[in-house]
Amino acid sequence: ANIDILRDIYVFLEDRLTEGSNGKLCLSPSTSPETRFVHQGEYCSVTATAAMDLQIIEDYLLYMTELETLLGCSTEKYDRMRLALAPLQISSDGRLLEYGEDLEETPDCHQHLSHLYGIYPGTSIQPGTELFCAARKALDDRMNRGGGVNGWANIWTGICYAQFGDGENANARLRFMETD
Repeated sequence: ANIDILRDIYVFLEDRLTEGSNGKLCLSPSTSPETRFVHQGEYCSVTATAAMDLQIIEDYLLYMTELETLLGCSTEKYDRMRLALAPLQISSDGRLLEYGEDLEETPDCHQHLSHLYGIYPGTSIQPGTELFCAARKALDDRMNRGGGVNGWANIWTGICYAQFGDGENANARLRFMETD
């Protein structure tokens, strides 16, 4: 019966994903936890297809493909949906974008790294790819603006640094916890 619940997620996604102006599947409304952007002079937090949502959906589809393959079932619908998903976007300065477009971020910096879900705990952003490099730039940007240093965000930051093979900064996050 648990497999039925997992398969029902696909049905939910079929209902929620819509074709965007680029012809790709988008999730709307979508948001990224605790962050906002500036749109027409107002602080906003809801848009279409935040990076974290896309990464969670892609991971789900990849996991279902693996599971259905093990069960000897067709994976065609999962593959088709994954290929139709809107791609993650990279800013003009090379950072992985938190939202689906290059939006002005609010001046207050948030601690979370939701747009890096595909680095950890997810698996959708792999080493050696342009997205992997863009995710590292996004992490560096967040840290340079004062984010990723409190409590659980500090641990997430350290794990991300470890995923990037940056032991020095990963260790610095552990050392920071000793004084926090």
